Amino acid sequence: MKYVFFIISLVSVFLSKAQWHSTYKDKQDSLKKYYVAPNKLPFKINSYLPDDDEVLSEYFKTYITHFNYYPVITFNETYRELKNAGFLMQLYFPQVAEILKQENVPSELAFLPYAASLYNPLFVNKDNRVGAWGLQYIVAKKYNLNITEYIDERKDIALSTKAAALYLKDIYKKHKSWDLTVLEFLSSAAIVEKAKIKAKSDKIDDFYEYLPLYLRHEYRQFFEAVYYFGSVSFSSYPVYQNADTVEVKNKLSFSIVGKHLFVTDKFLNAHNPLYWQRVIPADSLHHYPLVLPENKVNLFTKKEKELYRLQQIADSIKARKVRKVTLQIPQNGEPITYKVQSGDNLGYIAQKFGVRVSELQAWNNIKGHLINVGQELVIYTNKKTSSEKETEQKNTGSKSKFQTVEPAKLPKEKTNAQKTVYTVKSGDSLWLIAKKFNVSVDEIMQWNKKTSERLDIGDKLIIYKP
Repeated sequence: MKYVFFIISLVSVFLSKAQWHSTYKDKQDSLKKYYVAPNKLPFKINSYLPDDDEVLSEYFKTYITHFNYYPVITFNETYRELKNAGFLMQLYFPQVAEILKQENVPSELAFLPYAASLYNPLFVNKDNRVGAWGLQYIVAKKYNLNITEYIDERKDIALSTKAAALYLKDIYKKHKSWDLTVLEFLSSAAIVEKAKIKAKSDKIDDFYEYLPLYLRHEYRQFFEAVYYFGSVSFSSYPVYQNADTVEVKNKLSFSIVGKHLFVTDKFLNAHNPLYWQRVIPADSLHHYPLVLPENKVNLFTKKEKELYRLQQIADSIKARKVRKVTLQIPQNGEPITYKVQSGDNLGYIAQKFGVRVSELQAWNNIKGHLINVGQELVIYTNKKTSSEKETEQKNTGSKSKFQTVEPAKLPKEKTNAQKTVYTVKSGDSLWLIAKKFNVSVDEIMQWNKKTSERLDIGDKLIIYKP
C-alpha cells in the first residue's frame, strides 16, 4: 500500500509540473498567474523535496534544519507586489545568474535579490539600502559603483550584480559558510556578531533566534524563493519585449524619449533603473547607455539630434519658470499676517511696512498685482506700524503706574506748508494720494484723525503740501 501511495504521489507531481509548463510557457508575462492563493497553486509546494538535485538539496536540508518543516511560501507580500516581482525576475534573473556564474558564485544566490527587494532595481529602504541587491552606500563605494546626483549604479542590474558578487566572495572568505554569508549580506557583520555573542555560539542553529525579525524574514524568503522558483526556468520564457541599447551623447530625459519615440514609462523605468531622476546626464565627454525597444532603435538614430534640441528647449523653459528673485528676510524679522482692506494695493502695503513689492509677491506667491479685500498676506519686517507702537506703549505703561505715555506726535507743520483739501475720487487710495502730494500715508491719517485706511468717494482730506 505504501508503494502504491508513493507511486501515485510521484505521478501527481509529474503531471502537475507538466500542466504548469504547458499552461504558462507561451505567455508573454509567464508569471502573471503564478502568484495565486496557496490552495490554488498548480502543484503543492511541500509535496516533494528534490533531494536528488545536487544544486538545491544542500540548501533545503539547511532550511529544514532551521525551520523544522518543508518550505512553504508565506505570501506576506501583496498580489500586486508578487506579480511585479515575477515580471522583474523574468527580466533580470538570467542575466544575474550568468554574472554570478562568471564570478564563481553559486547560482542559487541569484535568488538573494528576491529576499532583499523582490527583485526591484528601484528599491530604497529606510536604512538607505538601494537597488535589487539592497546595497549600502559604503559597500557600493568599496566596489567602485558610481553614485551621483543623476545616476546610482546600485540600480543597474549588471553593475550592482558584479559588485554584489565580489562582496559575497569577500564575506565567504571570512566565514567559509554560505549560510553566514547570506545572513551578513542581508544585514551587516555587526548584527550577525551581536547574535553570536547573545547565543554564546557561532552555530547558526543556536544564534538564529537572536537575529532581528526582519533579517529572519528575509533569510526565510531566500530559501522559499530558491525552492519555489527553482523548478522554473526563467530563461526559457520570452522576455517582456525585445530590447537594444543606444548611446546617448547629450542630456536627455525619459519624458522627451517617451513622448517622441512612443515608448512607455513602464519600459523605460524597468530597463533603465540606473537613472533614478529619469534624466540621462550625458555630455560631450560622458556618454551613457539607454535601453529601448528593439523596433525603436532606428527611430532614435533618425531623431537623435532633434531629441537633444527638444531637451534644450524644455530645459530653458523650465529654467525661466523656476527663476525666482533672491530675497533676504530680515535677521530679526518676524512674520506678520496683514489682512487686505478696501483701498489697499501692493504698493501702499509695501510702503507701509518698509518692504518691496517684489518681496510681497514672492512671500505670498502673488504673480501679478491683484489682491482681494480680506486676503491675508505674510510680511517679514523689522518696521513697526503705528498701531503696534501704540500697543507696545500701552503694554509698557501698564508695567508701572508711575510711567507716563507720551501721546503720538503729529508731524511738524512747516512754515511754508500749504493746507489743501482734497476730495477722494473713484480709484483713489491713501497710498496714491500720499504719493501725489509727496507726503506719507501716516501723515494723511494723522492730519485727518483716521484710524482706518478706508476711503469713500467724496471724502474730504486735509493735506499739508510741503
